[in-house]
Amino acid sequence: MGKKPAGDSGSTAGGYACLFVTIFFFSTYEVVNKLIAGRIDPLQVNCIRFLGGGIILFAVAAFRREVFVSRRDFALCSLAGVLNVVISMSLINVIITMKGASAAVCAVAFSCNPVFVSLFASLFDGEKIGGRKIAALALGVAGTALISLDKIGAGLGGIVSPLLAVLSAIVFALYTVLGKRISARTGSLRMNAWAFTTGGLVLAVFLAATGRPIVSFDYSITGWVLYLSVFVTGLAYLAYFKGLTVAGAGKGSLVFFLKPVLATAFAVILLRENVGAAVVAGMALILCSIAFSLSKDRAQSLR
Repeated sequence: MGKKPAGDSGSTAGGYACLFVTIFFFSTYEVVNKLIAGRIDPLQVNCIRFLGGGIILFAVAAFRREVFVSRRDFALCSLAGVLNVVISMSLINVIITMKGASAAVCAVAFSCNPVFVSLFASLFDGEKIGGRKIAALALGVAGTALISLDKIGAGLGGIVSPLLAVLSAIVFALYTVLGKRISARTGSLRMNAWAFTTGGLVLAVFLAATGRPIVSFDYSITGWVLYLSVFVTGLAYLAYFKGLTVAGAGKGSLVFFLKPVLATAFAVILLRENVGAAVVAGMALILCSIAFSLSKDRAQSLR
């Protein structure tokens, strides 16, 4: 009596595996955008990658006969698309092109979104914020702050870009909670296909209205643009909401605290950004945060 079905443990493990796939690809986002900065408009690359990702997801959805949604869900998917594509991701793309901006610090500031996800999930979905989750959040925030302070001290000019990155994180947290609720009804594939496409189309209209190019850019970076569309957008977001439906928005989003660790490693390898002692200490705190949060789930699944 009181035992969970045998499939629950495997399902939970699969959910977290999906989330770790997501974070791996998300952690390359700022670094790749920094690599292609100056060769494509920051809003243009956002438009292309989400429209491209949306088309790929629609093709998969059509093959699986999972395309249509109700009018209400279409409206909610469109709202989710505007929150994520037009506002949150566009802010990050613009930040990265700022003079003196660090790909690592943008990733770090954005990674505070689990704090806001937990708050919004508590307000809108009734998810409880227990003592263990609060402690895990505190450790993650502390680690994120250490890495951020080190990077700011290394030459990030002013406070504008970190503040905008936090604003982007807040909007992404709203999108996460809304998207999790929609995907619980429609499935992650359908929700993301509609959200990406509608958000990308809104951004395309904005680009056209402001006289910016939509498809014209330096084609030597086509491979990177395809990578952002297929892996960072299509595959990563599918895995993200698949994982959230198993782990819950509050707990599942905690894996975002791994992003500063991975993003900093990618920035060091690909952009030659320096890593100080504060970064190492911050990474240790973040890993403790993840372990502390997930240990409770593992203990419960064994009961």
